[in-house]
Amino acid sequence: MSKKICTITISLPGKREALTVPFPQSLFYFLSFAALIGIFTLTIFVVNFTRMVVKVREFNELRREVNLLKTVNQQYEVMANQIIEKLSLLETLAKKVSATVGFETKKEKAKPSGKEKAEPAQQSFFLDFDRDRTRLTQADYVEMLNQGTRDLEERLNNLEQHYSLLNFRLAHSPTLWPTQGAISDRFGGRETSFHTGIDISTPQGTPVVSAAEGVVHLAGWRSDYGNMVILDHGYGLTTWYAHLANIFVDSGQLIKKGQLIGTVGSTGRATGPHLHYEIRQADRPLNPLMFILGPGQTQ
Repeated sequence: MSKKICTITISLPGKREALTVPFPQSLFYFLSFAALIGIFTLTIFVVNFTRMVVKVREFNELRREVNLLKTVNQQYEVMANQIIEKLSLLETLAKKVSATVGFETKKEKAKPSGKEKAEPAQQSFFLDFDRDRTRLTQADYVEMLNQGTRDLEERLNNLEQHYSLLNFRLAHSPTLWPTQGAISDRFGGRETSFHTGIDISTPQGTPVVSAAEGVVHLAGWRSDYGNMVILDHGYGLTTWYAHLANIFVDSGQLIKKGQLIGTVGSTGRATGPHLHYEIRQADRPLNPLMFILGPGQTQ
């Protein structure tokens, strides 16, 4: 039986005759099958390599997320430790407040003197357990504790409101020096006029800050005052900052204590760069030196 022969004809450039290569048909089938196996193997390799690249990228992303979570957990741990410290401080403060308002236990109280023994003891919400608890029913004992708890909460709320009001008034009280400099003209009467504030002599462009928290009532030009800012601090109290070179706030703006509001200038009726500073209560001028706390001027 004769073998089947396949022929491949190759045309070479520059030659008239083509190159003829005969080979058995079985070899053609073998090479074709080998080529298919190679293409299939290469396809599987490319697919697996692509999946591996994707997995490596996902792994790197997960590793970054894990490192980020570790950092976040460390931050939470630090915050938790800070909260624990604050709770410890609050617990200590609560004990001090309790002692201040008269909730000391029997062991914490000092022994009274003979004179004090003769006087009626001040009634406490927490009775002597050894002596008084046996005379109380369970319901009365629970009610006594509830009453003491309610009274303590009320006292703490009153203290909180009291200190909140003090902090609010302190924030809105003009206790800061509005600028650095030397007082060149004080508050009070002159030969022919009355000086309604103090003049602080300082170089042109020196920063001017708010003496207290408030709302901008005026930010602009006003006759002899030149460029000026008026802040309303509530309770009828206002502060005036005059002869400014620059104004950095707008009317209606909420201003924090110590916030920059302008710079020193010589606008309006001024013979040189200085800040004219006034404090008024219901439009009545007050001496600013009665409000300012601590050193702030340079001599």
